Amino acid sequence: MNGLNHEKAPPPALKDRIVRSLEDRGLLRRAPRPWRIAGMAAAAFLLFVAGVLVGHRGPARSGGAGPRWVLLLYEGPGFQQAKVHADRVAEYRAWATRLRGERALELGEELAPDERLLGNAPTRDPGGSLVAGLFIITAPNWAQAVAIAESCPHLRHGGGIAVRRIAGT
Repeated sequence: MNGLNHEKAPPPALKDRIVRSLEDRGLLRRAPRPWRIAGMAAAAFLLFVAGVLVGHRGPARSGGAGPRWVLLLYEGPGFQQAKVHADRVAEYRAWATRLRGERALELGEELAPDERLLGNAPTRDPGGSLVAGLFIITAPNWAQAVAIAESCPHLRHGGGIAVRRIAGT
């Protein structure tokens, strides 16, 4: 140990080579430059502002312009249950996809059979039917809304559909 020269400095390029080698292996990362941090902060702020502005516009409507309607699908005593549920879902999905292509459909959902009733809510309508699903559509008038409802496969299987206009609020 006494024979080592402690005064000799390493070559000037050695530090740069070691740092580059460690960076190439992913073992070392350089701290971001101040201008880069400022740029990332500005981008984050602009994204935040854009999100706020989009949020104030309200939810996007995929349907066309015009009044909105809800189609409530009922399964009463005459409803024919599908032997294979996936086949029925595929049939309704094809119908909904066609409506979406015509820009008449905003939402379509099958409802789960479980429910929690609050207040004086009835479990079924007076005819004994259970609400099983719903679609929200756009149509210029009652006649068009009813025509869309009449094309729904739910009627072919013995179900009922209530058509109601959504009141603009």
